[in-house]
Amino acid sequence: MNLKPVLSNRVFGGCMLIGFTLIMTYISFNPINRVDAFFQTYVEQLNIYHLKQVMILITQLANPVVVIMLVLLIACVMWLKGHKLDAGWVILTLFVSDAAAYVIKHVVGRVRPVGQMIFDTGFSFPSIHTISAVIVVLIIISLVKHHKKSVWIVGLIWIVIVALSRIYLKNHFPTDTLGAIFLGFTIWSFMSYFHQKMIKKNFSKTFLNNILPK
Repeated sequence: MNLKPVLSNRVFGGCMLIGFTLIMTYISFNPINRVDAFFQTYVEQLNIYHLKQVMILITQLANPVVVIMLVLLIACVMWLKGHKLDAGWVILTLFVSDAAAYVIKHVVGRVRPVGQMIFDTGFSFPSIHTISAVIVVLIIISLVKHHKKSVWIVGLIWIVIVALSRIYLKNHFPTDTLGAIFLGFTIWSFMSYFHQKMIKKNFSKTFLNNILPK
């Protein structure tokens, strides 16, 4: 399982950071706004048989605890195959993204929507379910060697349906999930750049290889 992080581009990361900052600024001054109201109304009008049960299943599969367990499993396999540096990096990347989202939640302090179908606690912006989905999808894309285009398509669809599930179940506003997507790509991009340009070239053959168990 050789990891080759995708999107290790500072320009892309900078664009994602600008997008996230604009969204955060907008909802900080307009916690209740027309953009969210418009998309919430559209999503709530979806009338598909058993849609609520499907959305509940999706949000449960995308639970941050489930994602942590999946990433730890991936990291264990990578470690056993000798890719110890990469194993530590994927865990660190998920930790940084979740920690950043948690801190931002408390800084922004946005209250969740009323009428949640599944009760959730804490603040609303950004969605940790969605940012976790972004990170795990990008980890998987970075690991696969074949059919990357298909994996990209499936991965992006998964991110979108996770975001929709959080909106449909009224656990988040649409801008909570959109902000989480921008934040996820921002953190991933800069962490990937760090992985390729610094850790691989400067530390992997010296300091880390000396302290990690053989």
